[in-house]
Amino acid sequence: FQLVSPKVWIINRRKGKSALDVVGVEGVRAKLGVSPSQVPEYKALVGDSSDNYKGIPKVGPVKAAEMLACGMSPTLPFDAHPRALQRKYAMYREDWPKAQMCLELATMRVYQLAPSEWAAISAKRCFMTGIEAAVQAFGSWLSAHGMAFLYERRFQFFR
Repeated sequence: FQLVSPKVWIINRRKGKSALDVVGVEGVRAKLGVSPSQVPEYKALVGDSSDNYKGIPKVGPVKAAEMLACGMSPTLPFDAHPRALQRKYAMYREDWPKAQMCLELATMRVYQLAPSEWAAISAKRCFMTGIEAAVQAFGSWLSAHGMAFLYERRFQFFR
């Protein structure tokens, strides 16, 4: 949901049904109680079972939306928030570093490939040079952008 904007909508399949929902900015607000730009912070507080991180204990969807609405965000260290908020949410002080780590996990990074980079990992190249060459080119791109660990974790079966 964090990529939703006035120009970007998500088509979401309803659980257990074949019907689809189209979710825009207002749909994210209605579903989560926060704006799309706050989704990573929201997930850092409540956790995300699909990405296997738990967030802060005893912070559910309603509490997370409330915290974000009043300015309590894991983007800042706990002590950097106003004293009134520190007092109100003091019970979460100990788990705040965990929320900040979860924020790193929850934040999607969007990279735009240069035409030359895209050519290196394109589907056409896969057919022309073989899947291994395309995967290695993608690994090189990940390494150049500081994400070699993803290549190591996800593509080790090609070796």
